[in-house]
Amino acid sequence: MSEVLSIIAIFISGGSLLFAVIAFKKSHRLEKRHLEITEKQDIERAIEQKKAKLFAAIEKQHIQSANLRRQAMKDVLIIRNEGLCEARDIIVRIDNKPIMEHPAIPNGLTEIKSVGPNSSIGYDLALNMGKYPPFEINITWEDNSGETGNYKTTLTI
Repeated sequence: MSEVLSIIAIFISGGSLLFAVIAFKKSHRLEKRHLEITEKQDIERAIEQKKAKLFAAIEKQHIQSANLRRQAMKDVLIIRNEGLCEARDIIVRIDNKPIMEHPAIPNGLTEIKSVGPNSSIGYDLALNMGKYPPFEINITWEDNSGETGNYKTTLTI
């Protein structure tokens, strides 16, 4: 009888050992996968800190006037960088035309090619019949991430 109990105890011990090995391997796989995910997130976070994030909108702005009784407003195309890095070599196209060739951009303005982090640039707009939103805008730029940034949207008032 004690031999039977010894054999049963050996099988139980063997089963416990097998269960422990399987659990260890599964735990090791999960820990390895968790480490891979964490490393990938760290790399993505590091790249994100090297990126510029440009957005565009048409905003109404007050015009400074000597006549204080009258509040005048103007339309301005604002390009905002909400990223942590400078955007360089900015190319803006409105309705598939370079920004300075679009009829809503008055002559005499200078094209701006860079914008710092948490900053913005603005272009006064000359909106009238035939030059009125919606406009399709496409902005591309370079930054420290090594990737070309791109932003597309439809601008409305």
